[in-house]
Amino acid sequence: MLVINNKGYKRKHVVGGSGLFNFIKNMFSRQALTNALKASKSLAVKAASSDLGKTAVGAAKSAGKELATSAISTAKDAVINKGKKIIESKKAIIPSVQIKDITSLTPENKQDLNSPGALIQFVIGKAEGILRPSEFYLMIEGRLLKADGTSYANSDAITLANNGIMHLFQRIDYQLSNEMVEQVNFPGQATTMLGILKYTNDFQLSKGMNQLWHKDSGTSASYADNLGFSIRQSYIIQKPTAKGSFSFYIPLRHIFGFCDDYDKVLYGLQHTITFTRKSDDSAIYRASGVAAGKVVLSKMSIFIPRIEPSLINDVHLKKIIAGKDLLQLSFRSRYCEMAVVPQNTLFDWNIGLRTTETPRYVIVGFQTNKDNDQTQNPSSFDHCDLQDIWVELGTTKYPYSGYLLSFPNMQFSRIYEEAISFANNYYNVPDLIQLGNMTSSDYRDLYPIMVFDISNQDRDTSSTMSTIYIKSKYYSVLETLT
Repeated sequence: MLVINNKGYKRKHVVGGSGLFNFIKNMFSRQALTNALKASKSLAVKAASSDLGKTAVGAAKSAGKELATSAISTAKDAVINKGKKIIESKKAIIPSVQIKDITSLTPENKQDLNSPGALIQFVIGKAEGILRPSEFYLMIEGRLLKADGTSYANSDAITLANNGIMHLFQRIDYQLSNEMVEQVNFPGQATTMLGILKYTNDFQLSKGMNQLWHKDSGTSASYADNLGFSIRQSYIIQKPTAKGSFSFYIPLRHIFGFCDDYDKVLYGLQHTITFTRKSDDSAIYRASGVAAGKVVLSKMSIFIPRIEPSLINDVHLKKIIAGKDLLQLSFRSRYCEMAVVPQNTLFDWNIGLRTTETPRYVIVGFQTNKDNDQTQNPSSFDHCDLQDIWVELGTTKYPYSGYLLSFPNMQFSRIYEEAISFANNYYNVPDLIQLGNMTSSDYRDLYPIMVFDISNQDRDTSSTMSTIYIKSKYYSVLETLT
């Protein structure tokens, strides 16, 4: 279960006073720069056209075709030159920013990347300057080997699971100056559920494999029946000279809602990112007849673009920072929890809320016997013969009208629509782009993820709620280890 909350993180000296917040917002917002540049271009064209366009047309009428051509050419040059001058004068008041350089950091305990329970911690000090966490990346390298340390053959039906790097960790934390900003438990399941809902098939056909993202298209570890498995196996086992070698580059916005939403800069804070290692079994997917494997990580790095403002804005920035006012960083955090479902046809799950957060979405997925088993796919989900499921928040039920589901009989169209509409509602991804993400058959067999939009809440409910209730009914008794 993944809950997405609206969260406000308050911190003194984040970037200075309220005036600085507006300054930073404009200074580092791509949209603001784009709008300003468009406005300056429009101004240039209007000014130059009014002064010079008439001259060109008059010359054309009086001097004939040859003279007209020359005059129009002169007018065009003048428009361009005058436009450049106006744009350049506008640039003087448009805050400019550039990436100074990209720094890579290794963890403090880089010698212990493979022990279950090990804390792999990156500390980004205040001396790094102005930083934009939305552009932080994790690079991770290693090898998939047999348990005895030898290499697999090209024909062995084994690879890393889709999004398998995230399944190597039990928890990932983000702190600012020793205060917890976001903590993602079970990042393998959390990022997989969210990724299935937001990443298109075009993404996995292009840059997706750079972060180990290519969904399974079948229910077995088979070349013939599962294209996603086949592509990942070729990428990791067959193509490298040293069989099983890999290198992936994963944006931290894939993990943290803070990095996904907050695209402004931070200054004067210590960033601490901690990965808690777990066993390799959930990251590996293999056929039952293939020898058991292990993942040996050799390198983990965080890549950090350091931001440098223009000289004028740097002076202005330092003056405003001296204000040291309290600011609020608003973003949508991700909170993931798991529960063992009893062998029954009914299941009620109560989830306590932090009073400072307002839940906006609840995303639920069921898995049976998929954790810590290399012969099971940890990045697929099960419908568990679900009959109905809903969320209660205070006295409000979501959805108000219950589902009457029957996955074996393909009766899930309404809840499927909620899932495929998530990217449009949450990220404003157009339907024509997003609808290529997941077919209804894939939804039934591989990715039955239930999405509840609970963002429309009564004021009284949102101010007093402390618990989310998830309730579900099943046609048959659930299997063990669900």
